[in-house]
Amino acid sequence: MAKNGICVNIGNCDNANQKKVLEIGTGQDFVCPQCGKSLIIYSPPKGKSAAMMAVIGLVALLIVLVIGWRMFAGDKEPASLPAPPPTAAPATPPAVPATPPAASTPTVPASSGQRLPPCGANDDERRRLKLCD
Repeated sequence: MAKNGICVNIGNCDNANQKKVLEIGTGQDFVCPQCGKSLIIYSPPKGKSAAMMAVIGLVALLIVLVIGWRMFAGDKEPASLPAPPPTAAPATPPAVPATPPAASTPTVPASSGQRLPPCGANDDERRRLKLCD
């Protein structure tokens, strides 16, 4: 069985300069036929196996399907929900008083014994209505 090799005598050998793969037969010395230096064993780079390529392809297909499903079917509401029943509108609007009510300020009985909560920095309206200390 023949072996493949590459000469490493770069600068002194044309085979090494061209990175030529040399095929040396069985029974021959594993040396360069041009310069006589020893060769290194050449093994061609291995490609990815068919099984690995199939797994990568299936994963890519699964990703594309999930993205497509999320884009086109993910936001739809289920069609099985019944429509809500219509609500009855009041026949007549509520009566509006002709005169506006007098503005009344809430009063807090002083004898109730309860303390009012303290006023904060933004409680001007509560201070005006005397709802805080």
